[in-house]
Order: sequence, then structure tokens, then C-alpha cells
Amino acid sequence: MNVFSKTVREWLYYAAIASAAIFGLLIAALSIWYLLPSPTSWGIVLGEVSHFPPGERPYRVSAAVGGRSLQFWVVNVDGQLTVFDRRNPGRIGSERWRCFISWNEATGRFEDPCSGDKYFLNGEPWEGGEGSFKWVNYSDRALDRYNYTVRGGEIILGEPVLGAQVGIDREIYCLQWPRECQ
Repeated sequence: MNVFSKTVREWLYYAAIASAAIFGLLIAALSIWYLLPSPTSWGIVLGEVSHFPPGERPYRVSAAVGGRSLQFWVVNVDGQLTVFDRRNPGRIGSERWRCFISWNEATGRFEDPCSGDKYFLNGEPWEGGEGSFKWVNYSDRALDRYNYTVRGGEIILGEPVLGAQVGIDREIYCLQWPRECQ
């Protein structure tokens, strides 16, 4: 049988079947991608609990995920662990990846070298003390935290938790910056 002897109706029939097959494969691929766990639930191990003894200073931790280095602060105050994101919660888009929150040993605070934002060891924004200059953070919320679990003495990273809003209603904030609230 000669390929060129097919009618237009037969060619359209084959094209419809091929299109349906490609569409089915696309739906299957998207379904599988959707069902895969998020990067933060892949069991990223930040280290053993014993590597973070209680104290008044945080520990900087890096973890490679998908070829990208993610950075965190692990704080252990009186045996209570907290894992913070090193990015400033007030910065959005590409700005968020340029500057990382650093720890200032002299002042005992987290500080953003780009915006000047300052945070206490517990991640709450610093606004100056009694009788001192009232510093207003560029960010309007506390540092973002991560849930974690401890298995076999190791800290395993969980889902992120947005820092608490300070001085602004969360609904209003999320209406203005929806990408930050996802």
C-alpha cells in the first residue's frame, strides 16, 4: 500500500490520534511532577543536634539541593532549636538572593548588610531600645523559619513558615505581595 494513497480523512484521523496521545503523555507527566515531594521535604539533613550546642549565637549551615546551595541559621537557646532562612523576609524577587542575613557578634543581632534590617536571636525584628534611636526595619515581619524533625540525632529540614507580620495585617500584605505568601 502506498503511503500517498491515503485520503485526507485518514490523515486527519491519524493526526487526531497522535494529538490525543501527546496530550495524554503531557497530562501524565504533569501529574507525576505535581505528586513529587517539594524540595524541603526531601529529607535535607542540616547536621547532628550535637553540632549545635545551646548558646547565645547562631550556627550558619549550607545544604545543596538540586545544584543550588541553600543557607540557614540554626539557633539553639536553652535546648530549643530554631531554623531560620538566611534571606531577608522583606526583600522580594531577585533582591532576596543578593544579600543574606549575617550575624554580628559585636551587637548580638542578625543584620542585613544591604537594607540594614536587624533581628534578635529569636528572629523578631529589632526596633531600638528605650531612649535610643527607633530603628524601623525595611522588613515588616520576623525572619522566616523552617519546621524540622529530629531523627536519629539529625536535624531534617521541613516546610518553611513565614515570619510573623509586625505592624501590618497579613491579609493586606498578601494582597499586595501574593508571591511572598505562597
